[in-house]
Amino acid sequence: MIFVSIASYRDKELLNTVKSCVENAKHPDQLSIGICWQYDEEEDLACLDGMPNLKMHKVFWKDVEGSVCWARKLIQDKFYSGEDYYFQIDSHTRFVKDWDEKIVKMHNSLPNQRSVISVGPSYYYDLKAEAALPPEHHLKDQTVEIEGIEYDTIIQKQKLDSVGGIHFMYGFLPAEDTSKPFLSRHISAAWLFAPGSWVRDVPYDDELYFHGEEPTLTLRTYTNGYDLYNPNEFIIWHLKYLFPDRKRHWNNFPQEIINQFTTKSNEKYKKIINGEDLGKYGIGKQRTIEEWEIYSGISFKDYKAHPKTFEGYIPDPVTIYDIQEWNNIKK
Repeated sequence: MIFVSIASYRDKELLNTVKSCVENAKHPDQLSIGICWQYDEEEDLACLDGMPNLKMHKVFWKDVEGSVCWARKLIQDKFYSGEDYYFQIDSHTRFVKDWDEKIVKMHNSLPNQRSVISVGPSYYYDLKAEAALPPEHHLKDQTVEIEGIEYDTIIQKQKLDSVGGIHFMYGFLPAEDTSKPFLSRHISAAWLFAPGSWVRDVPYDDELYFHGEEPTLTLRTYTNGYDLYNPNEFIIWHLKYLFPDRKRHWNNFPQEIINQFTTKSNEKYKKIINGEDLGKYGIGKQRTIEEWEIYSGISFKDYKAHPKTFEGYIPDPVTIYDIQEWNNIKK
């Protein structure tokens, strides 16, 4: 069984996402879908009622108790019940045909079953969707149109894009070798496939707000003994949209409330990356933060990264081979 987690905040794409998930599955009866539906007055709340293997927590958008981490934790706590695999996506997603069979086969091909496959999803372009964007002009020859919607056709890998302030940003490069999944140093919350044990070992932390969600998931996952991979074939696509124009918790609530959430989240983020003992919400016991730095070439606590991380260098099997050079970079 595959458990599919979908947190939806005032998103009219939710119905299309669920339909694409079920209709493109090779074995839809082997899916279990959990949704935290943070709805508004414009959404049809009955459209998914009665769908097999689907469970929902419906809450009016003004009554939510946090942002996306709160919603994803609620889904885990309320609906996940020991399925073999956990697949987390956003509520504006499209699936490739037979995606469930393909993703399980991909995971089974990995040398360590305690592995997470994750990447910032490639895009689909549906100009009927809210705040949707078309492909950039120079990418037009890298998309394919199916029933009026365009889809990216280039498999991507993630690289570090910028360092500064508190949080890291990530970008993308075309993957050179897509013959098999390849090692990565980043988890994307919008494309996250893991064995069911990961939900127990790295449970969602609802004290995090938005920024810090993915770096802490990455660090906690790695130190709990899970390997990280980017996928080598398409499983899903994510809607390309103008970020500020989508409805979000932080542009729907008073700034005072947002500041409270953000301050609390940033404090928790710093405790995690500094290795404070936070129990199941902190660093794992299988690997150390120092081992993470050698593997990834990234120091969250020092806000520093090795040049190879910006070049899209894939760990082989680590990034840091010269500890003195790394210490000089961190200084």
